[in-house]
Amino acid sequence: MKLMLDPMPVLRLAARDKVDLHFSEQAQHRSHRELAHAAKRIAAQQLLAGETNTDLDFEAGLRGITPLDLARIIVSMPNTLMQRENLRQAAFADIAAATLPAQLDAIVEATLQRTDLT
Repeated sequence: MKLMLDPMPVLRLAARDKVDLHFSEQAQHRSHRELAHAAKRIAAQQLLAGETNTDLDFEAGLRGITPLDLARIIVSMPNTLMQRENLRQAAFADIAAATLPAQLDAIVEATLQRTDLT
């Protein structure tokens, strides 16, 4: 009796690990900026919802605009952290759907070559 083992579950896990590592490395280069942007986005949403928040006062003063105007600017900007997370999740979905090792390699390679992970 010949035993046939499917290598895809292990290969999928390895591919996910490579993609995760890539996104984690990208995030390390942006950690302070993204934390600051996330905090500003929360403060901006609170201000726009009519809640009291003074977190944007200093930067608004530096820019010569009101905190409410700065809040409007902030929420109009793309949420790059979520965009990158969506790309990571899309790669994971592609990995889950792959049926051949070569497909996994192509998915990982394409993900590692992305330059739009700002």
